[in-house]
Amino acid sequence: MLESALPLESLSFLIDTLWQRCIANSALASQMEYLVKGLRRSLASSGSQASNVARGGSKRDGAQNVTSIDGHPSGDLLPPPLVSDAAPLIAKDAVWLGAEHDGYRLSTFADYKKLRYSVADLHELEKSSKLKFAALQQCYLTFGLIEGMIERKIPECLLLQSTSRGDIMMTTRNIPYILRDWMGRVRALRDSDVEANKLWCKRAREALELAHLQVMEVMWNGSSPFHRAGINPDDISRILYFIAAIAEALSVASIEFQTRMDTAPPWTFIIDHTNIPRTEMIADGWCPFTISMLSKSVCVVGYASTCKPHIRSAGEGDHCRCTSETCIMNTIDTNTYANRHITTTCECPRSKPPLEAVMNTLLNRQIPVVTVHDSDKLVDGALEVTCTSSCNTPYVAISHVWADGLGSTTEEGLPTCQLRRLAILSRSLLLGGAFWIDGLCVPKHKDTRKKAIGLMGQTYRDAVAVVVIDSGIRSCSVNATLEEKQLRVITSGWMQRLWTLQEALLAPNLIFEFSDGLVSIQDLLPANPYNAANIVRCALGSDISSLMGKHAQSGNSPSRAFKALPLSDVANSMEWRTTSKLEDETLAIASLLGIDAGELVNLPPEKRMMTLLLKLRNLPPNIVFMSGPKLSNDGFGWAPRTLMLRKGGYLDGRDCSALCTTSGLLGTYTCAHFTETTFRKDELCWYARLSESDRWFTVRNLRESLDHGTAHYTCNALLLRSAQPPADDTAIAVLINWRDQSHAQPGEFRPACRFAARVGIAWTINTAISGVQNRKVVDILNSGTLDVCFV
Repeated sequence: MLESALPLESLSFLIDTLWQRCIANSALASQMEYLVKGLRRSLASSGSQASNVARGGSKRDGAQNVTSIDGHPSGDLLPPPLVSDAAPLIAKDAVWLGAEHDGYRLSTFADYKKLRYSVADLHELEKSSKLKFAALQQCYLTFGLIEGMIERKIPECLLLQSTSRGDIMMTTRNIPYILRDWMGRVRALRDSDVEANKLWCKRAREALELAHLQVMEVMWNGSSPFHRAGINPDDISRILYFIAAIAEALSVASIEFQTRMDTAPPWTFIIDHTNIPRTEMIADGWCPFTISMLSKSVCVVGYASTCKPHIRSAGEGDHCRCTSETCIMNTIDTNTYANRHITTTCECPRSKPPLEAVMNTLLNRQIPVVTVHDSDKLVDGALEVTCTSSCNTPYVAISHVWADGLGSTTEEGLPTCQLRRLAILSRSLLLGGAFWIDGLCVPKHKDTRKKAIGLMGQTYRDAVAVVVIDSGIRSCSVNATLEEKQLRVITSGWMQRLWTLQEALLAPNLIFEFSDGLVSIQDLLPANPYNAANIVRCALGSDISSLMGKHAQSGNSPSRAFKALPLSDVANSMEWRTTSKLEDETLAIASLLGIDAGELVNLPPEKRMMTLLLKLRNLPPNIVFMSGPKLSNDGFGWAPRTLMLRKGGYLDGRDCSALCTTSGLLGTYTCAHFTETTFRKDELCWYARLSESDRWFTVRNLRESLDHGTAHYTCNALLLRSAQPPADDTAIAVLINWRDQSHAQPGEFRPACRFAARVGIAWTINTAISGVQNRKVVDILNSGTLDVCFV
């Protein structure tokens, strides 16, 4: 038996520290591993007195061992891992304020502080020692939350580490280890006792909800114990971000319960509230647009903040002019655009295929592909490039972004040095090395260019493989960790461009070029996509699998017919994509929807979206709730001008019952009708009162309305997303012409309806707004389901 005057947690911490020092030296680690394991075995069996602390006995009050929380058997003290986990950090380290955690028995999250202080002592501590109270709050929202959810004691050494300067910091390094242990115990309980599993899930959910409320309270300056304690604002931001990252990781891992769990409270609000890590990432060179794109996960942004961004070659500027809505660096100016050579000193000439051969192939509605021939006899330094039809020539399609310098036309060609590289790459994948790239196979000539655009979908479907060339992805090694490779793909310029969406979704075999090799999309997915212990790998893998998943669902291969994707899938994939030419949007997605892009390319740009929707015919009814500007075509004032929307663009594809016709959109909606009223868009809000009820709608005029149309709008109804809208939602204000039944079928009541404005709605009660001065109120006369025709 191991005997020591040291507390068990301190001894455990010393052993863990010893091992961490050892593993920094592989030779020393191999010698010391047996000794460290022996010490831990001795520590685990060190007798009832020591295990009393490990099992939850309080050193302060002599409490008995805790064996349960609300009747569920709790685990022992979770020992530190023998080898540190290689999983990514989900937040940067945060300063530890010094509260005492070790030495207390296990408790629920709600009782964590009560176990340490009485109510009176807590009030006194808050008044007399602001720093100690802030430290307790940090401990409560980290150690307390974890223990309250996983129902096992967590020693300080799992979340704390010393810096070289001797500072104690909180780290997320061991969070995956903690989650794996928890998920394993949940799995075992789920298999043995379904009811106990449901109860544990309920307790975990309650702990998360309470933590969410607590964080919402402490993050505001007026009520924050951290601000009152005079802690550095940057340290406060790191502490809050650290807490939110842990909470999100626990929330995601709770999927292991596999029981019905209401939507977990979101934690992404912390990204906008704290100035860290966003400001640090921008200072490191990250694009604000990319940060916004990653901001659907606290943990993913936290991980990205520990990585340096890819920045294109020196002299090309930075992201200082970019915003959360747009990346200027990835948007090219065709008037000043220039190709890049492989090296900045290279001045090789351009090489190109015969223009006539490319044009004739396109005029025959065939895909031109090129082959670069090795030859010592270069004409003026240019390579010999031949063009053939893809009908009898297997080929590789090259997918890239023009911002990386490979954009061109058949007439202009590409730098010879780049062509050599593309030829070598193609030959490594395909005998003969034939390939297609727009810079050689799409002429500038207007008519043949339209032919090439019309064949674009088939071009990527019929390729043996589609190879993605992007400077951001090429900055990363194939030997990097999986999550780093995933991050480089997700944050690449290629991932942000509209045209590359179809190139990914239509590819029979999607391959990415890294700095020292090729990686298929399948190899960028985690071995177990449902292993939520590594939340970063899981989240990034989900984004990447969406590219492959939709393709797989389509049954897409050269030998099988392509199955069109639903509009909702395509539109939701366009959220963070951009294009330099908005008029090309429908051309870039037509093939994905099973529509011939060749039919759209010959139409005036202003008629393309309308024609696309008419050809689809069956649409999700909630398309009318999408944000952004609307079409000006008659009968299409409800239709979005673009599907590339950052917010308010989600389409629910489960219901496609709305019918798009030349005269308007026929759909069924939940309607709340009131007297016709005109509102100014610059008014903050107005109110809709339910008759014979104390419940009201607060209707907010959204800022987007100010950017589009007139300064006011007239309406007589609200159309809601559902019959029972959530506490906070969006709706649309409409003007219904009850007497216009020109769109109704015999025996049907279907009035004409015009879109007026997209608004925010929130439930409230009369007492909450009784003091509002000059409030504008409408009385809801009736409500229910209504068939309408949007015109």
